[in-house]
Amino acid sequence: IENHEIEGKLMEKVKKVINDYYEENLKESFYQSEIAKRLEKKEDTCDIDWESSFFIWHRPTSNIRKIPNLSEELWLVNPTSNIWLLF
Repeated sequence: IENHEIEGKLMEKVKKVINDYYEENLKESFYQSEIAKRLEKKEDTCDIDWESSFFIWHRPTSNIRKIPNLSEELWLVNPTSNIWLLF
């Protein structure tokens, strides 16, 4: 993200935590998914929704501790910032 007044250092930290979350919690299930099976067979995937997302918000009340398997490191992201994470 550029030009959104979010510090580059903070965004790098968020990026790392999200990548770690994927590796630890989502990667295995992705490779077992229908979309991965189709990709492996070089089949059409245009009818499948690729998006995997969840929102983290800190205002007015944070929901960050309700997201399963989320590292405590991400809980420490600046709660005064308005950061919405999608992946």
